[in-house]
Amino acid sequence: THGVFKALLFLGSGAVIHAVGTNDIFAMGGLKRAMPQTFIVFLVGTLSLAGIPFFGGFFSKEEILAGVWVGGLKIPFVMLAIAAFLTAFYMFRVVFITFFGAARGGEHARHGGGAHVHDGPATMAIPLWILALLAMALGIGFAVKHPEAEFVAPGFVTPLAIALALAGILLAWLTYERRAIDADR
Repeated sequence: THGVFKALLFLGSGAVIHAVGTNDIFAMGGLKRAMPQTFIVFLVGTLSLAGIPFFGGFFSKEEILAGVWVGGLKIPFVMLAIAAFLTAFYMFRVVFITFFGAARGGEHARHGGGAHVHDGPATMAIPLWILALLAMALGIGFAVKHPEAEFVAPGFVTPLAIALALAGILLAWLTYERRAIDADR
């Protein structure tokens, strides 16, 4: 699952960089309107990496957390839980800065905030859509028929995994989209 959504994110980033002519996310903004297909597939990859249910990365993250807990590794479990929260936060930071808001500078702004920026050609878009569909199919497939585990996971792991992902997304939204929290502090 990891390889699928990571490839999706790398190729999606490449599509954005190709379209705007920079890899500086702070020179981007508002790309959701200019690149709607790229936004959708990048969002699928981000939801997968964040570990949201029904996306590819959820079950692998949950299994790792459960396996570490069952193995009695409390400190690594806490470290992985913090990492899960931070992963959701930093990936949605990228989503909010890049795809939402107004153009902030760079090539994107110089071209009128989207006048020349658009989704890539089919040679770029088709692999992105295939990977996005795979990331979703893996997530839905595991939800329908979860592989048998070698251990019984404690009941708190699934709600904790979901809560960590949602908390990271919420903090990114409050900081970079809503601007209720000052990112410079």
